[in-house]
Amino acid sequence: MKVMCIFHWILSVRDFIMESPEDPFIMGIKSLTDNVVMSSPEVSRQTSRDSAKTTSPLTVSSGIMTKRGPIVEEVEVPFELKLNVSDTQFIVMEESTTWDTNAVILKSTAILNFRPKAKDKILTSTLQSLEVFSCSLTAEEETAQSIIDPLTIHIDLNANPLPKHKLSSSTGLLEASQVHQNNLVLEITFNVMNIRLSYIDMKMFLAILNSIPEQALKATQHDKPTDKAYPADKLSNLHDMGFSMEDCKKALDLNKMNLMEAAVWLTENAVPEERSRSEEGGLHITGMEIKSSSMCVCLIDDCGDSDVPLAEISFNSIQFSQQFLPRQEGSGSFILMGDYYNRKLSGWEPFLEQWKCRCEWKQYYQNMEKKTAIQINAQEVLNLNITSTLLELYNQTKNTWSEDYYKQIVPANSQNQPHQASHAAVSCQRRRVPFVPFMLSNETGCTLWFTTVTTTPRSGRRKGNKDDHYIKASEWKKVESGEKMPFFFHNKEKNRQEKTHELSINQLVVKVDGWMKLSNVTMDRVGVYFRHAEPDVSQAKGLAGLTYSSKHDPSRQKPARLVFDVKQEGKARKLINVRSALIVRNELDSSIDLKMATHSGLEGKFNIMEIPPKGTLPLPLPYVSSMLYVRPSDWPVKYCNQPIQWQNVGLAGEVKERIMKCDSSEGTGVYRFCVSVKRENYPEQLLTEDSSLILPGHTVSIRPPVIIRNLLPIELRYYIRDTQICGTVKAGEKAYLHAADPQQTMELGLNLENFPTCKELVVPPVTTGPQYHKVKIRLYDTKKRLLELLIKIIFRKGGSVSIHVTAPYWLVNKSGLPLVFRQDFSQQDAAGQFEEHELARSVTPLLFCYAEKDLLNLCTMRVGKSVQGPDAVPVWCKRFSLESGTGMRRLNVVPKTGNRPDWVYNIGIGVHQGKGLYADTNIVTFAPLYEIDNQSSHRLAIAQRHLALSEKMKLDTCLIALPQCKLPFHWPRLDLDQLLCVNLLDVGSSSWSGGFRIDKTDSFHINIRDDHNVSHLLKVEIVMEGPTYFIVFGDAGEVPPPIRIDNLAEIPVEYFQSDTTEQKLRAFVQPHVQLPYAWDEPMLSHSITLRVKGGTSATYNMDKLEEGKQLCYPNFIYLRASATSANPTQDSPHTDLVLEVVQDQYIKFCKKEVGNRNQLWRMTSGGMLEHEGSISPRDPHNRSSYPSGKSMVLDIDDIAPRPGRIVPLTLRKRDERRKATQTWKFTEDGRLCCVDGAMCVQTLGGVECLRDSAVAVVGPGPPSGRSVPAHMKIDRQRLLPGSGCLAVRTVMDGPIRVLQITDVSQGSVAEVTKNYQDWVVCEEDKVAEIENKSAEKKSSLEICMSLKGGVGLSLVNYTPEELVYISLQNISLDYISNPNYLTVDVAVANVQVDNQLFTATRPVLLYVTPTPRRDIPENTPALHVVAQKIPNSKWNAEIYKHLIVSMKKLSIQIEEELLWKLLQFCGFGSADHMDEKVTEGEDPRKALAAATSVKTKRYYFGLLKIHTSRINLSMLTASKLSPDLKALKRDMSLPLVRFEDAKVDLDPFIKSHLFETIVFLQKEIGFHYTEELKSQAAKILGSVDFLGNPLGLFNDVTEGISGLINDGNVGGLLKNVTHGVSNSAAKVVGSLSDGLGTLNMDKNYQDRREQLRTSAQSSGGHILAGVKGFGNGLFGAVTSIFTQPYDGFKEDGIEGFVTGIGKGVIGTVTKPVVGVLDLASGAANAIRDTSSSSSRISPPPIRLPRCCHGAGMLLPPYSQNDAKSQKLLHDLNKKNLDEFFIAVEQLRREDRLMSLITSKQVYFLLGGEADSGNIILKVPHKELFQCVMVEIKGRYYLELVRLPTSASDQQRVPQIRCDKQTVAERVSQQINYARNLFEEQQHTLTSTEAEET
Repeated sequence: MKVMCIFHWILSVRDFIMESPEDPFIMGIKSLTDNVVMSSPEVSRQTSRDSAKTTSPLTVSSGIMTKRGPIVEEVEVPFELKLNVSDTQFIVMEESTTWDTNAVILKSTAILNFRPKAKDKILTSTLQSLEVFSCSLTAEEETAQSIIDPLTIHIDLNANPLPKHKLSSSTGLLEASQVHQNNLVLEITFNVMNIRLSYIDMKMFLAILNSIPEQALKATQHDKPTDKAYPADKLSNLHDMGFSMEDCKKALDLNKMNLMEAAVWLTENAVPEERSRSEEGGLHITGMEIKSSSMCVCLIDDCGDSDVPLAEISFNSIQFSQQFLPRQEGSGSFILMGDYYNRKLSGWEPFLEQWKCRCEWKQYYQNMEKKTAIQINAQEVLNLNITSTLLELYNQTKNTWSEDYYKQIVPANSQNQPHQASHAAVSCQRRRVPFVPFMLSNETGCTLWFTTVTTTPRSGRRKGNKDDHYIKASEWKKVESGEKMPFFFHNKEKNRQEKTHELSINQLVVKVDGWMKLSNVTMDRVGVYFRHAEPDVSQAKGLAGLTYSSKHDPSRQKPARLVFDVKQEGKARKLINVRSALIVRNELDSSIDLKMATHSGLEGKFNIMEIPPKGTLPLPLPYVSSMLYVRPSDWPVKYCNQPIQWQNVGLAGEVKERIMKCDSSEGTGVYRFCVSVKRENYPEQLLTEDSSLILPGHTVSIRPPVIIRNLLPIELRYYIRDTQICGTVKAGEKAYLHAADPQQTMELGLNLENFPTCKELVVPPVTTGPQYHKVKIRLYDTKKRLLELLIKIIFRKGGSVSIHVTAPYWLVNKSGLPLVFRQDFSQQDAAGQFEEHELARSVTPLLFCYAEKDLLNLCTMRVGKSVQGPDAVPVWCKRFSLESGTGMRRLNVVPKTGNRPDWVYNIGIGVHQGKGLYADTNIVTFAPLYEIDNQSSHRLAIAQRHLALSEKMKLDTCLIALPQCKLPFHWPRLDLDQLLCVNLLDVGSSSWSGGFRIDKTDSFHINIRDDHNVSHLLKVEIVMEGPTYFIVFGDAGEVPPPIRIDNLAEIPVEYFQSDTTEQKLRAFVQPHVQLPYAWDEPMLSHSITLRVKGGTSATYNMDKLEEGKQLCYPNFIYLRASATSANPTQDSPHTDLVLEVVQDQYIKFCKKEVGNRNQLWRMTSGGMLEHEGSISPRDPHNRSSYPSGKSMVLDIDDIAPRPGRIVPLTLRKRDERRKATQTWKFTEDGRLCCVDGAMCVQTLGGVECLRDSAVAVVGPGPPSGRSVPAHMKIDRQRLLPGSGCLAVRTVMDGPIRVLQITDVSQGSVAEVTKNYQDWVVCEEDKVAEIENKSAEKKSSLEICMSLKGGVGLSLVNYTPEELVYISLQNISLDYISNPNYLTVDVAVANVQVDNQLFTATRPVLLYVTPTPRRDIPENTPALHVVAQKIPNSKWNAEIYKHLIVSMKKLSIQIEEELLWKLLQFCGFGSADHMDEKVTEGEDPRKALAAATSVKTKRYYFGLLKIHTSRINLSMLTASKLSPDLKALKRDMSLPLVRFEDAKVDLDPFIKSHLFETIVFLQKEIGFHYTEELKSQAAKILGSVDFLGNPLGLFNDVTEGISGLINDGNVGGLLKNVTHGVSNSAAKVVGSLSDGLGTLNMDKNYQDRREQLRTSAQSSGGHILAGVKGFGNGLFGAVTSIFTQPYDGFKEDGIEGFVTGIGKGVIGTVTKPVVGVLDLASGAANAIRDTSSSSSRISPPPIRLPRCCHGAGMLLPPYSQNDAKSQKLLHDLNKKNLDEFFIAVEQLRREDRLMSLITSKQVYFLLGGEADSGNIILKVPHKELFQCVMVEIKGRYYLELVRLPTSASDQQRVPQIRCDKQTVAERVSQQINYARNLFEEQQHTLTSTEAEET
C-alpha cells in the first residue's frame, strides 16, 4: 500500500479517532445514581476501576482463601499479535497540490510480533528491504535515486537482556537490589547501511521541511478557524499553568491579550483543572542497543554541471548502548574511516585513515543543574591526509554550492507567488537532466568508431587481436569528423555511485576509417595519451570522400599516431579530444589560411583550413604528411614561398625557428612571420631518408617576427628608421611588426606624448641562440629634458624578437593636489612636466628616471603653484628614495606677505615593485597621509582642535563628511597641536568632541555631548594601509562602550573627566542607572572625578583595577511628627510637621521646608542631637572642622528633668555634666525619649494642638500598656537616601571598564553586581527577570578526550609526494561549558614534524629539544593551550577571560627545498603573474580592509599570553631547485643563508585587556615576533656557515667548562671542544669548496659532488664521501680539458667549443683544490658527528615516507610495509625518483626470496637487504611480454616471457619457484599490471619545460 503524508487528511483521521463517541447508556446511569445512595466511597472507586475486567463472581481473590465458593484456576491465554505489512510506501512530498513534484519515499516490508506476556522478547519486528529514495512522482522509475540502500533492520524489545559485563568487583547488597528492576531494552541490529546524500537531495529535504509546517498550518486552519485570534504562545503559556483552555481564552479577552494580567486574573478567579498523569500504563524502555557492522555516508556533488561522489565517511563495527533508567548513561565504540573522490584520477583517496574510538557519556543532575559528561578514548593515531587535491576540491565545492544556494534563495524570499511555482518546477526539471560524465570530440578529420570497455587492474592483458569478434557490431558508435558525442561507461542506476570503490578501469576502443583498431586507452585520468595506428590495407579509402574522389592506392597509406587528450571540462566531465599529433598554433593577431598540399603524384590537390587568432588546429590525419603553406587571411599576400618543415626536428623538447615570408600580390611589400617547431615528448625516432615515415609529434607555432610590448601606463608610438614601419601601442598591449626583418639591423625609435624626439636604438640582427639584452633608450620632451626608458630585447634562436619597453619609475599621484617632481639638487624639473602640472593633479602616472648621472639617486617634490594662489611660494621637500618601503613628507607653501605660518601638506609615499612583467618598474604612489572615512550614520563636521575651540568657528566652514564618504585631510596649521575634533551635524546643537591623535594605529571611542548634556559615542578606528592612515568613524552601537559608570547607590553622583574644567562636560549619573561613557578629552589623563552634592569628591584612575577612595556626604535628619505624614494626598498646612529651632533656642513643630537649615539635625554616636542651623557649613571631608565644642544640641529648658512635669525644649552647648538631658533615643514604639526613657517629646496641649508652630515640650509618656497617642509619636526622616558613605571601585566587565558606586550599607559589592551580571544596561526589574529565566534551564557539558595515539597530519602535494608528517602525540582535551563560561584545556605531550621528502638530509623538521642528561626531565607538555570564554549575545564580539599558549624548547631545521614546496602547497606562486593595473579608482582591497574594520567581529582577551621558549634554528640551503620552485623563489624574493643551531630566545607575547579584530591581532602578534627575530639577528649571523658558526663554538666551549665546574666532567669538556672546533672547520672548508666548485661552471661535476655529500649520513659515511670527493676532483681535473669542449660543440657549435676550452682550463685548476677541500670537510664532519652529545642528536622520524602511488595512481592508505619496500627500492636504485614502487611479495620462506615490482622493472632479491649482490634477477618491463604461472609436478613457478629480440637465438625463459599457488597467481597479476602501467606510461605524453617567454 502507499501512504501519502497529506496533513489535511491525517489530521482529519486523527480528529475522527480522538472524538469520543456518544455513550447510549449515559441517561440511564444518571437516573440510577440519583436514586441509589452509595454505601461508601471505597466501593464506588472499586467498581469504576474493575468495570473493564470481567471477573467471575465466584473468584473473588486468588490470594488468600475465602469462604465463598471453591477456587477456580484462572487460565491465562497468552496474547500474541502478529502483523505483516508487505511492500508499504510512505510518501512525503514537496508540494501536495501538484502531481509533478519531488518526493521522498520510504519503502519496506514489516513483520511485527507482539507478545506482552513473554518473558524475554516482548516485541520483535523485522523491517525487510527497507529503503529510502527520492524521485519525481510523475516518473518514479526513471528518476529514482537511492538515499538509503535496501537493508534489513531487526528491532527487538527484550525484557530479559544479558547482564552487562562489569569489570568492578561485586557490590553486595546493591547488586541484589538491582535485580528486581524491570529491564526493557530496545535492541536494533542491522548489517550494512549505505546512506547517499547529494546536494540536490539536501535542497529537496529543506524544501520539504519548509513546506511541512505550511501544509500542517493550512490543514489546522481549515479545521479550527476560531482560534486564530489568540496568539498560540500566550495560550500555551497559560494552559501550562494548569487552567482549562476556555478559562485561558476568557482571561486573554478580558485583559486585552496582556499575558501578565491574564495570568494574575486566572490565579484569582479560576480553578486549575485536574489533569490525569499518564504514567500508569505504557512500556518503560530502560535502555537501547544498536549494533551494526557498517554504516556508510556518501556525499554526492550534483550541483551545477556534475554528478560525482564527493566524500565518504564510514563507521564500522558500531556498538552503541544507552541506558535511560535508572540513570541516563551510555557508551559506544566504532571504527572511523573517510575517503574523498579524486575527480582527475576518477578514484577514492583516504583523508581519514582507519581509527578506532570508544566513547562513554552520562547525564545527571547536581544542584538543580543538568550535567552531561562525555569521555572519548582512543589508543590509535588519528591519521589525516591533507592533499592539494582535497583542498582544491573543498574550495571548489564550497564556492559552487554557496553560489547555487544563494542564487535560489533570492526568488524564494520574494513575495510574488508565480516565482515560487516556477522555482518548484525548475527543481523538478533539474533533477531529471542526467549527467553525462564523458564527451568524445572527433578532430581527426576522418570518421571514427568507438566502443567502451571496463576492466579491473588485476585482470591480465588481452593478447593479440583475437577479441574483435567479442565486440558486437551494434556496440560501435559512429562519430563524424568535427562532431562531439556524450557517452557513459555505466548506465544510470538507482543505486548511484555504487561501483566507484572497486577500482574499475574505463577504457575506450577506437577505430578510425582507413586505419586498424587501436589498443584500449584508459579514460579515467586526465592527461594526453597516444597510440600508433597501422594502416588498414583491406579497406583503406585514404583521402577518398574527403575532398575529392580518386583512385587512392591503399598500400600507400601511412601509419599514423593518434592522440587522446583527456581534459576535465567544467567541474567533473571528462572531454576527450581525439586528434593527430601535429598541431598548428596561430599566435598572430589575424586569422591564417593553412594550405595542405598532398604530394601523392596528383598535382594541385589540396585542402585549405582557417585558424583563428590565438587558435590551434590539429591537422586531419590524412594530411599529416602533406606540404604545409600559410598566409594571413586578411592581407593581400600569396602563400609563403616554401613549405613549413617539421620533419627535421627530431629530439624531444627541441625547438627550431625560422623566418618565412609571403610576397605581396601587388609586388612591393613582404609579410614575414616566424615558424617555431617544437618536438613534444613523444618516443624518439631515427631520422630516415624517407621523411614520410617520420611520425609527427610536433607543435608548429606561427609567430610575428618582431613584437613590441608596451609596459608603460600610457600610449606609445614606435617607428623603425629608414622604413615605413610605424604605429602606436596602447598601454599594456603588443604591436606585431610583420614587415620588419629581424635578420637585418633595425633602428628603433619611440615617441610619447610631449616627447617628440628620440635617439634611435640599434637592434642587432638575430644570429645565435636565445639571447637577452637590457639597454636604455633616450627620449627628450619639448623642453629638451631627458627621459630614459628601459628596453628588454629577447632573441629567440633563428627566429623572432620581442622588445619590452618599461620605465624605471612610475609616479602615481593620488594625493588630490598637483605635485611637481625633480631629481634632488637638479636645476630643472623632471621631464614630462609642464604648466598644467602646476595647476591640477595629473591623472596618468608620470614616467620618471634619474636623468643626471653625477647627482644622487634621490627625488624631491613640491606642491603646484596654483594651490595657494600667486601670493605664496611652494617649497621643495626633503629628499626621498624611490626604492622601497613607505614614508611621509611635508610640503610647505610659504606666504609672501603677512606673518601667517606656512601652509603644510602631509603626503604619504608608498613604493612597491611591479609584479610579473613589470618587475623592473618601481611604482611610487603619493597619497594624502590622512584619509577620513565616515562609516557611521551621522553627518560629521571635522576640524583641527584650535579651530574647534576658537569662538568664531562656524560649522559650515569646516570639513563635512557625509555618511559613507571618504575625503583626504591635511592639517590647516602645523604649528598648533595636531589633534582632530569631531561634531555631529544631525544632533541638535552639540559641542565638539575632545581632540585626538591620528598619526598612529589605534581604536577608541569619542564622546560628543549635546546641549542637554547627553553623551553620543562614536567609534574611531585608525588603520594604516600603504602610506595612508585611514580614520574610520563608525556607530558605537556595534561594540561595547569603553567605560561604564554603574551607580548602585541611592543618590545621584556627579562625574567628569578629572582634568577637564568646562562645566558642560559635567553631568550626573542617577541612582540605579548604568551609563556608558567615553573620554571627553582622549589626550588628558584617564581618570574620572566623582562628587556628591554637598559631600566629598575623589578621583579614580581607570587604568588601575582597584578599590578606590570612599565618598561621604552629610546625611542630616528631620525630627518629624509621625502622625502628620500619614496621608501624602491632602495638602493642608498641618502635614509634614518637623521640629524647628525658632529665634535660636525655642523649638516648635513647623511645616517641613527644603533647604531650611534650622530644621536639620545630626545624631552623634553618643546619642546627642546636634543642630545644623546653629553652626556655619563645613567641609564634609575634613573631620577636624567639626567643632565638637561649639555645636548646639537639643536639651531641656530646666536644670534637671522633673518626673510628671512638662518642660519646654531648647538648645544648649555640649556639656558632659548635662549628659542625662542631652542624650536621646528613639524607642521601639515610635517616641523620642530622654536617656532614662521616662520623659518623651510631645506637643504642648495634646493631640488637638498638633499643628503648625505648636510648641515642643518634654513630658511624661503614656501609661504602660496603653497605645502611644499621636502627639507623642516622633520619627527620623533622612534628608538624602542612603547611609552617607559610598564605596567606589574599578572592575572589568568583559571588555568594559566599570566604575562601580555602591552604598556601604548595601553589604558586599559582589551581591549587588550579581543583578547586573548581563551586559545589558537596563532597569532592575528586567535584570531580575533575566536571572529567573536562566535559573530554570541550567545545563552543563563536560567533554574529556584522551587520544593516547595522538593525531598525525600528512601533507601531500599534486606530484604526489608526501611533504611533511606532523605528529602530535598523547593529546588530552578537557572542555567544560555551562551558561556562565566555557573552558578548554588542551595539552599535547610531544610535537614532531618530519621532513618526508626523499632528498631530505635532515629528516626531522621540528622537534622538542632534548634536555641534557643531568637536567631533570620535565613532565610539562610540549604544547599547552588554556582558554576561558564567556558567552555573549549582545555585541558582535567574542569574550575570553584568558587564552594562554605555552610551548617547550623547540628545534627547527628548515631545508630550502621543503620550504618552497610547503609554500607552493599553501597556494603561493600559483596565481598567474599578475600584471600591474594602475587604475584611477581607489584600490578596492585597501578601502575594504579599512571599511570593514568597524563592522568586523572583535575579540576581547582579559589576558592573552603566547609563551615560546628558546628555539634552535637551522637553515639548509639547496644547491639546485626545480624550475617551478625557482620561479616561486624569484617571486617571493626571499634571500636565504645557510646557518646552523642559532639559539633564538623570543620574549613571550603578553597583552591584557585587548579588544581588537582578528586581523589586528594577527598583525600585532606578527609584528611582535618579527621584531623579536630582528633583535636576535646577531645570533643568527653568528651561526652562519661561511663564518664557521663561531657562536656554536663559543656555546660548546662554555657548556664544556660549566660541565667541568659543576660535575667535574673532563671528558665532556674535551668532547664539546672537539665538536665545536671540528664543526667550525667543516663549515668553513665546505663553504670554500662550494664557492670554488661553482667557478668551474661544470654542471655534471657539481651534481656528482652534491650526490656524494647528501648520501653521507653517518660519520663513516662522511669520511667515505670525502675520499670519493677527492677522487672525483682528481678525475675531473684530468678529463675536463676534453669533455668540456666536446659538450660545448654538441650544444652550440664552434662558439660552444671555444667556451668549452676555457671552462676546461679553469676546471683543471679548480677541481683538484675542491677535491682536497671536500676530503678535509668530510673528515671534520666525521669528527663532529662522533663527538656530538646526546642532547644535540635529533630524534628519529616517526615513520618512513609514505608510498604515494597506489592502484590507478591514487593515493593509497599508509602502509608500513609499502614504506619499507619503497625505502629498499631507493637504496637499490641510488634514489632514482623516476622509478616508483608498486608491490612487494615474499615468494619463498626458506631463503626469503621476494619480488619487488616497480614502475620500470621487476627485482627478485634474497633476504630483503638493500645490497646489489642480493639481486638474483632483474627484468625491465620493456623486455617483458607477460608473466604467467605454470605448475610443474605439483610445484608452482612464475614464468617471465620476454619479448622476442631480433637475435635469432632462443631466449631462455626464467622460472621462479613459489611456495603457494595463491602467491604465484597474485605476483603474476601484479607483474602484468605493472607491465600494463609501464606501457601506458610509454604512451602518455609528459609536458616538456615551457620555454621562457
